[in-house]
Amino acid sequence: MPVVVVTQRPGRTAEPIAVGLYAPGAGATVSRAGALASIEQGKVENALLGGRPHGKRKIRVTFANPSTRTSGIIYLALPPPGRHSNDRRYEIAIVGIGGGLLTSASTRIPGLVAVTDIADEARSLAEHRGGPLHTTSGGSLDLLRLDRRLTRAHDYRTGALAIAVGMLAALGAVAFLLRSRSLSRAAIVFGAGALILSIDARSTVKDELSREHIVGSEDMSPEAIQAGIEEAGLTGVDAPDCDVANKPIENGDDARCFSQYMRIHALESSGGLTYAEMGRFVAADDPENPAGTNDEAAALTDEEGNPVPNAARNTWVTETALSTALNQSYMAEQLALFGIVVGIALVLSGVGFLALALGGALRRSKAEATTTEKAEEKAVLA
Repeated sequence: MPVVVVTQRPGRTAEPIAVGLYAPGAGATVSRAGALASIEQGKVENALLGGRPHGKRKIRVTFANPSTRTSGIIYLALPPPGRHSNDRRYEIAIVGIGGGLLTSASTRIPGLVAVTDIADEARSLAEHRGGPLHTTSGGSLDLLRLDRRLTRAHDYRTGALAIAVGMLAALGAVAFLLRSRSLSRAAIVFGAGALILSIDARSTVKDELSREHIVGSEDMSPEAIQAGIEEAGLTGVDAPDCDVANKPIENGDDARCFSQYMRIHALESSGGLTYAEMGRFVAADDPENPAGTNDEAAALTDEEGNPVPNAARNTWVTETALSTALNQSYMAEQLALFGIVVGIALVLSGVGFLALALGGALRRSKAEATTTEKAEEKAVLA
């Protein structure tokens, strides 16, 4: 049975190497077990259906380099154990078909191959015949550019979803005003599309949060944090009304709640000062004061004479970055929820408008038939 070797990249060889990237699965999430099954069987199953295909293996995947080989061989990287968001490509390299970028008729993108092509290519190499993968000019730098381009395309999806939802809402309104059967059908189709995209986006947010293994600390409850606020002497700071103490952060609501508690922790460490109220350096005349100073001449210096950075201010930098990421998760999940609601509304509206349009057409047909009969009766009488 043909063999595919799992490794980051092949060892030293005088032979040219063809390199590329592949997506390990289909759908919002992927897993190592699902990727292995897809590679060995040459087929893929969407994450919504389980993400792990079942059937007969075409090839065998090994984690050790073979001692000898009589044909070309495929090397590739796999996703880490567990389930992850399907937003990353993994390296694949082939020794024995020449150098350059791998290309496939399945993707038609130089450097990007389909996971379903790997099994057929391994069998072709073992049988010394042409397979589904070919090479084109290019190298590692082109591969890096491709990966960055695909990553940007993924990041733009949330914004594109918002635009699509707005356009779909406008389409539904036009269908309602014009009582158009065509627009009603379009509202149903696009509403279903909005539902699929929104559910996928919501699932992605949950998976991304889960993979970070964030757990709320013991004081992340209204009662516990209130005690900390009073102990730190903070004023004008209200305790959040949510509770994530010792709770895994796995959805947008919990992420936003976690970020609210993080802000209070940062305020406790800075004595109630925000980032803008603190200086860049520790003040020499009062090193314990988190307010610090922006004057290098008045700053505390280290052994080399350099100003000592204000650690309390740096804590705020970290807190702001993490809170922003968590709040974006909340925003993305809410936007996806909005898309689901709009999608359902479009589908239901499209069905209703289509029924109204068809009903109106039937009534018009009956009215026209009645008018024709009356005209014929008058002609006979005349």
